[in-house]
Amino acid sequence: MILVKNKVKNNNLTTIVTLRLYKTYFFFLNWSFWGLKNGIFRVCLCKLIKELLFEYTKKNKDTLGMAIQLNNLGDTYNILGKYDKALEYHNQSLKLSLKKENKEQIAINNGNIGNIYLQKKEFNKAIGYYTASLKVSEEINNRKQVAICYLNIGELNVQLNEFFIARKNFLKAKKLSQKINFKHVLAASYLGVAETYLYENENQKALVHVQKGRGIAEELHLIESEKKAAELLSKIYNNTGKYKNAFESHQQFK
Repeated sequence: MILVKNKVKNNNLTTIVTLRLYKTYFFFLNWSFWGLKNGIFRVCLCKLIKELLFEYTKKNKDTLGMAIQLNNLGDTYNILGKYDKALEYHNQSLKLSLKKENKEQIAINNGNIGNIYLQKKEFNKAIGYYTASLKVSEEINNRKQVAICYLNIGELNVQLNEFFIARKNFLKAKKLSQKINFKHVLAASYLGVAETYLYENENQKALVHVQKGRGIAEELHLIESEKKAAELLSKIYNNTGKYKNAFESHQQFK
């Protein structure tokens, strides 16, 4: 899934301080734990700092800041696989975002809730939240969130074996991502298109798209996308009788 960075415009001083603190701790984590193998430790430290930031915004009665931090906490619990706790925080964030009538944050929360229901394989709920996120994002012309919505809906379509529909949504995400230079989603979109071709046994078409997606992923050091690319390459090479290449690619995504 694509992690969404919140960029909410607000002149409230505590919100600005919160966002600066968030950027500071994010920089600290990347600098201090570069190459750290224990990812869970890193995520737990993120959670601790986010909880502190939430208490700060709550103390200062910064409703929008609270909504942002509740959304961040929801993201963290989602990474930890604690989906019910993640939903609890995202729903609280959504409630506050609705209260503030902040459509950007509303769209982000709806998208994140959709991601959780997708992981829980509750597909009807997932598509409902994705559709809500897409609608609001288009209303406010948030093109990054629109691209994310199309990508995630494509992922849902794949889960339902709707490969042709999935490809249409991945291509929409790809086209928009190219237009706005949103490379994180662009890489995932190429891989999504490749996956649909792979399931249809169109190995050459799949290979072309995997290579494009992998190139962007390697450029940006997108670990999950790199793993996905290696997994897809392993299947493509296996299908085409290139077993040595298949084995080498399999070793990369293990």
